[in-house]
Amino acid sequence: MNPKQTVKIYLVEGNPTGLRTLELFNWNGKGVIIPRDRVEASLDRNELNTQGVYLLIGESEEGEGVIYIGESENLRDRVRSHNKTKDFWDAAICFFSKDGNLNKAHVKYLEELLIAESKAAGRMKIENGNQPRNTRLAESDEAEVLMFAENIKLILSTVGYAFLKKPAEYEAEAKELYICKGPDAEARGFYSSEGVVVLKGSIVRKEIAESSKERYLKRRPTLLADGSLTNYNEGSYIFTKDVVFSSPSNAAQNVLARNTNGWKEWKRESDGKTLDEVYRKN
Repeated sequence: MNPKQTVKIYLVEGNPTGLRTLELFNWNGKGVIIPRDRVEASLDRNELNTQGVYLLIGESEEGEGVIYIGESENLRDRVRSHNKTKDFWDAAICFFSKDGNLNKAHVKYLEELLIAESKAAGRMKIENGNQPRNTRLAESDEAEVLMFAENIKLILSTVGYAFLKKPAEYEAEAKELYICKGPDAEARGFYSSEGVVVLKGSIVRKEIAESSKERYLKRRPTLLADGSLTNYNEGSYIFTKDVVFSSPSNAAQNVLARNTNGWKEWKRESDGKTLDEVYRKN
């Protein structure tokens, strides 16, 4: 079971989408969310004149989520520099130690961890060109930085940035499996707080119904481009990793390649009951 936590979000300017600070009870770290239109005003904060890690978050021209993860000995100067040189991002999030306990080796190790976590989660395109080298730390330092990274993941997920979070990572209950079947398709997944997680190894239909091409399957090109979907046989693709869809219908539409009601298509493996019967009519 996950321990209960208190996350403190402070609206520095009284604006829920403006400059915000992020803290976790009994943790020596701190985060600052900086919208791009508030960069210059935000970087006057003395606490950012320190070393730590930062994340630049935005979208590609195709609407795909993009993230850049870096580290710096001076977060204020690095974010100001990226404001002039990188176009894609809309918000920067900086994390640092309130007591100055993170040194250069710590933040380099932390950067490597966050890049690895983002790749494992597979939710956004990573803009970093090269994977950083493996930084070595003493055993005790490594344990502290691993906990620092876990707290960053937890805080970011709490405020709606789930790009470091694996599907259902913080779910407290074991999930029942559901199956969605059709011509050239047989997928397994489970219902979670984020939607439906379609599991690795699920088979989906290649040929898309004409009525579904524009409205329902816009995500398919991205899934194919990032390797989440790959060829299985002449009529099907296969998922190479777990993928979250925001609703049962969106998941079923991507599996069956047609417009459909996912609440009725996903059926519990144990007894054949639909998601609709289990969650909305029980």
